[in-house]
Amino acid sequence: QDELAQSFKRQQDVIKSGGLFAHTFWLGGKAFEMNNMLFVCYEEEMLLAAVSRYFDICETYGYKEFEEGDSLMVVARNRQ
Repeated sequence: QDELAQSFKRQQDVIKSGGLFAHTFWLGGKAFEMNNMLFVCYEEEMLLAAVSRYFDICETYGYKEFEEGDSLMVVARNRQ
């Protein structure tokens, strides 16, 4: 969670004021390795709270990547 917050802070610093970002996230509150890469699945409430510390959320869209409701797209505007 600390690394996620640091990432959002850095993005806030490099995205101009009023600029948008769009990210997709896996949901589910777990982490796993695949092909020697670490994947983190977030709880939606925690994820949106982390985004909201730095950005105004414009829209979210839940979708299925592997299983129903396992992914979330977040579009947010830099409020800085």
